[in-house]
Amino acid sequence: MSNQIAVFSDLDGCLLDKQTYSFAPAVGTLKRLREAKIPVILASSKTEPEMLQLAEQMALADAPLICENGGTIRWTRRTELSTEESSASELRTILGHPREQILSTLASLKDRFDFRSFVDLGVSGVAKATSLPDDKAALACTRASTEPLLWEDDDSKLPEFQSAIEAAELTLTRGGRFWHVSGRTTKGLAMQAVVAKCYAGFRTIAIGDSPIDQSLLDVADYPIGIPAPDGTRLVKVSATGRFAESPGPDGWDAEVSRAVDSLSG
Repeated sequence: MSNQIAVFSDLDGCLLDKQTYSFAPAVGTLKRLREAKIPVILASSKTEPEMLQLAEQMALADAPLICENGGTIRWTRRTELSTEESSASELRTILGHPREQILSTLASLKDRFDFRSFVDLGVSGVAKATSLPDDKAALACTRASTEPLLWEDDDSKLPEFQSAIEAAELTLTRGGRFWHVSGRTTKGLAMQAVVAKCYAGFRTIAIGDSPIDQSLLDVADYPIGIPAPDGTRLVKVSATGRFAESPGPDGWDAEVSRAVDSLSG
């Protein structure tokens, strides 16, 4: 079995603190992974511009990015798919449906259900809902293949809403703050595509905290579940993985370090 390892990680509530968006507690483990040449592939509901910025801050710019819950993959200039002359569009693979198609479906459901998506909230509304500054909220609104929404109707109407979404060949999945409408793709499917292109034969670690991360955990060799701040476990991990004892980047730091030790031994 290969000793090479690749780490796939959700951001908010895992590598990033859900309230402060800090990854400071995980800096030591990130440095260790970088020195060991273990790639860290971020997998988030965040947009490509948001994730490019975060990857730069975390010194992870050499790895692909799984954006918008698997709807978009951003390859790096170091992959076999690209050259130094590759344009941004050539480095991007959209696995899901274009956002315009999703917005058209949501518009057709407005008279039957009470919800607000990012296009309704606008930059100021997204900033308020996420506690992000306006410039970062603007990046969050720059979407290509998904649309998050705040459900403001009675929960009893959710099954009917989900059926309407699925009838349009779309999916509805709950994240940490929002419900997410996307094409029929998942973080797990995107992870499999990235592994096939870049990390064939690697053993994989995946970290997630919400139901939208379940597909990521399900296809990993070593899944790590991160609890909510109140200790609630919103995902399931197989017998080969573990649940962190602490939420956010503290739990991420401890369990990723443990997983690397286990798989390297």
